[in-house]
Amino acid sequence: MKTMQTLCQLLAILTLAGLASVAWAAEGDAPTTKPAPRVHGRIVKIDGAVISVEMHHRGAEPVTILTDANTKVKIDGEDKKVSDLREGMFVTVFGPDGEPAKAIRARTKIPGGGPGAPGDAGDVP
Repeated sequence: MKTMQTLCQLLAILTLAGLASVAWAAEGDAPTTKPAPRVHGRIVKIDGAVISVEMHHRGAEPVTILTDANTKVKIDGEDKKVSDLREGMFVTVFGPDGEPAKAIRARTKIPGGGPGAPGDAGDVP
């Protein structure tokens, strides 16, 4: 009987130790960085490596986006460079606040829009 009691206590201790180690391991697996913020809008100004984006809600001040040689750019699904971006393009920008953008996805038109339709970028050079 005493052996059975000791065995049950030992199993209980091992189970608790196992659960504690899983909890500690899970803490170590937690992401250390937040997901990259996104900015959606239309490019209103380009000054070298600095892009100003007007957010979709009217009246909001344009957001300044920094870029660098590591910023990946896609325009209408094709790999491009930051220098290929033009005013009037619609963009989604990914990257941490205060740092150069990690990636920019640009479109010359909002899908479904035709010439003169809301969201038409016109003849983006």
